[in-house]
Amino acid sequence: MAATPEAAARWCEVYARRQYENFTVVSRFLPAPLRPAMFTVYAFCRFTDDLGDAAGDGPAARLALLDEWEAETDRAFAET
Repeated sequence: MAATPEAAARWCEVYARRQYENFTVVSRFLPAPLRPAMFTVYAFCRFTDDLGDAAGDGPAARLALLDEWEAETDRAFAET
């Protein structure tokens, strides 16, 4: 089942806010209407970075995860 745009935006905000970086502090300086888009961009970049760091089975496993994520991203944009 596909998430609604509202649910996806909320997931991105929650994901971004739970990271131990200054992004959530800096986001307060953005105009409120821009924050959801920035949370989405940050969540995409952070999730991609986490995939690259996640696999403990070495570089080949990390590359496989990133290849799968790239294919999912391509499919998502092909459907829009």
